[in-house]
Amino acid sequence: DTFARYYKMMMNAEHSISILAWELTLSFGLVLASEAPRPLPVLRDTSGKWISLEDVLLSKAKEGIKVRLIVWRHHLLSYIDRYVYLGDVSIEREVEKLVKKCKKWRLKVQVFHSINMANGNIDSRMYENADISIIIAGNPKGLISSHHEKLVLIDAECPKHSYAFTGGFDMALGRYDQQLHQVPLKSFKRHENETRFSGREIQPLLIRIAFLWHDIQLLLKGPVVRLLSLHFEQRWAHSFTHNPNITRDLTISYPMNQNKCMKHRKIKLNWDKNISIGLHRTWKGVFDVNYLFEYYVSMIQKATKFLYIEHQYPFQNFALAHCLCETLKENPNLKVIIVTSIKTDLPSGLVGDFVDWSQDHIFNHLQLIYHTAPDRVGIYGLLQQDAYTKEMKGIYVHTKLMIIDDQIMITGSTNLDNVSFFSSSELSITLFDEDLTKSTRIKLFSEHLGDFYPPDNDSFEAAFESFAHLAELNLKSLKDNLVVGRAVSMAPKSNYDLLLSKVEKKNNILTKVYDKLRIHPADFVQFLRYQKDAAEKRLLRKPKL
Repeated sequence: DTFARYYKMMMNAEHSISILAWELTLSFGLVLASEAPRPLPVLRDTSGKWISLEDVLLSKAKEGIKVRLIVWRHHLLSYIDRYVYLGDVSIEREVEKLVKKCKKWRLKVQVFHSINMANGNIDSRMYENADISIIIAGNPKGLISSHHEKLVLIDAECPKHSYAFTGGFDMALGRYDQQLHQVPLKSFKRHENETRFSGREIQPLLIRIAFLWHDIQLLLKGPVVRLLSLHFEQRWAHSFTHNPNITRDLTISYPMNQNKCMKHRKIKLNWDKNISIGLHRTWKGVFDVNYLFEYYVSMIQKATKFLYIEHQYPFQNFALAHCLCETLKENPNLKVIIVTSIKTDLPSGLVGDFVDWSQDHIFNHLQLIYHTAPDRVGIYGLLQQDAYTKEMKGIYVHTKLMIIDDQIMITGSTNLDNVSFFSSSELSITLFDEDLTKSTRIKLFSEHLGDFYPPDNDSFEAAFESFAHLAELNLKSLKDNLVVGRAVSMAPKSNYDLLLSKVEKKNNILTKVYDKLRIHPADFVQFLRYQKDAAEKRLLRKPKL
């Protein structure tokens, strides 16, 4: 639904499309061509079954819509990532293909690699008249840092048409999934009367990053869009100057009034009411403050009844974990549910300790929080099991969400870790609305608990008991390699050890070969062709940065 909404809003853009991304795949399929609203993009690849982000951007640029992209790329790990992780589908290679298509359709495109800029003060005016402008930006400051925001702006200069998307989603490979979170079907045989989305029916076909992906995104309208566009303009200007003083001065000089527009609004959405919103950001090297960390501390201390936390890297930062422990001690009525990935993609052991960014930190800090009040804290992962093959696969929780007492909701790009708080650029949004906050919690609980969601009782306390009951049933059934629902207990340590023993596969060559041979034959042939083409291109030339 999220990517279909992206497609709809971008296709109806009247003035501009601006994208700020941590990771971006131009060939990412937004919607199936057979299901997309008409008219379709005029410059789309008619041979493909998916309409890609590239199809939309090229078509809108041809209509005269201004397109600007800022994508982060690590200037060192970019090489490793390109060869080991994505192969030919890196942003640099995809931009090269986009440039060729722009020349074919006589579109003016400008690409600027700020990670190669030595001294700054590049004249940005040459990019103002381009149909499509792309900046590939390096780290904000330091080896372990990134520009982590996820922001899509539609017609930000126009009050009538302006919309913004922000949250945890990247339009990138591996992010596409449905709420069903079905385990990929690896055998050719399909069971009767079964609706299954897998293999060639799900894009992208990249076996090595076939995640079950869980995330949320906000669609915003109103004055907040103009404020978000200020952040985009500051990131844009900073890419050319690398001068924090000039970047900070834009906060004062940037016009907050949007231009009047006489064009008819094509999209009409049902907005229930206006709500109060708070915008929060951090940006290492430009706004060197610990504001986001201090804000999350204040929000945890504000909770009186309950906290619901759904995060990718929950409490990797020890000070924040200590804050929650102290809050639990001070408030004997406070209950906490934390939902996260069974295992994240962070390093562990000596490497994780060296960079102070470790999976071990998350596990140890979550155990500390649990043991502070084991009767009032629930820590859960999400596990999906195929109904026929009985294969189990963890759902990767990429969400960055905190709900306080059904009154306040915080989401955005910020993780609860040291890198987000102290080394990167991040955007977060607080929504102060009871109806929206409660309905979001209920929707998420209903998805995670399934049939175990308490009927006719939407209270947090009832859901807290349902999570605990489901996790207890799963703890017993896991010993027989079965689960009865998604939520599985990650605390205490004995529960987590049992969970890992059932979910983790041994990382050896035989296991990898076995997995490859069990996939759909046509998919495997396509995968081999993809690898062959990527290998040939790597031999011909080194990657450009």
